[in-house]
Amino acid sequence: MSDGNTAGATSLVLTAGHCVYDDVVDVFATNWMFVPDYGTARTFNCDAASFGCWTAQSLVTTSAWQNGDFNEDYAFAVVGPGGKTGQSNQLDATVGAQEISFLLSHPREVFAFGYPVAKKYTGQTLIYCSGTTVADTFGGSTDYGLACDMTGGSSGGPWLANFDRTTGNGTLTSVNSFKYYALSQYMFGPYFDAYGQKTYDAALAATGNTLVTP
Repeated sequence: MSDGNTAGATSLVLTAGHCVYDDVVDVFATNWMFVPDYGTARTFNCDAASFGCWTAQSLVTTSAWQNGDFNEDYAFAVVGPGGKTGQSNQLDATVGAQEISFLLSHPREVFAFGYPVAKKYTGQTLIYCSGTTVADTFGGSTDYGLACDMTGGSSGGPWLANFDRTTGNGTLTSVNSFKYYALSQYMFGPYFDAYGQKTYDAALAATGNTLVTP
């Protein structure tokens, strides 16, 4: 997601709130880095990675997640110019961007992506699930569920509505957030409501780590 400014400016990376902020010790993450297309080169060496690396200048999430509220477990990393050694590339201009929408109706078909590492997975391969979302009648959250066997490590992976398998384009509508132990066949993701829109707007203007109130 671009901030709408010129090449070399900042871009936004959507992720889960718990991927940028530890609600237990009450602190933002440090040394936060994004490696696009990780599954091709499978390395954190920026020069060996497909496109390089981008590091966060600011991290933005909700004050609700600060209090451990999984209903609002989403965040944005504001990344500056990056790439490989000697490069100063804008992320969007290098790898493209996805649209994001808020207040979309459910149920709807979505595709969820991630790099699960627990159990049968290794964290080295991009995995996806697809299907129709369901309301959380098990735990009563405002999140939506998707039948999905992805495990830990996939947190923050995007949910895309209106996904085109040919182009890889879609509309961001949630992220992988959590699973219930007693309902492990489903992944749950937060509903992007007006609070999500406010958090996104705050990320567009962020100049430092930010907790956004409702």
